[in-house]
Amino acid sequence: MFLIQTMRIMAGPYLCNLADMYYANQDILNTIVVLCGAAWIFYKRYTQKTSV
Repeated sequence: MFLIQTMRIMAGPYLCNLADMYYANQDILNTIVVLCGAAWIFYKRYTQKTSV
């Protein structure tokens, strides 16, 4: 607990607010990241096959 509070003090209020927002919406944001990553992989595979 002491380590977490020390890191929050060193990070400052803006980074702490950003981290709190991420923790509150973690499931939604992680889903968006995974979907964008999957779309990027499929896009790269599709463009490599059509250009050859």
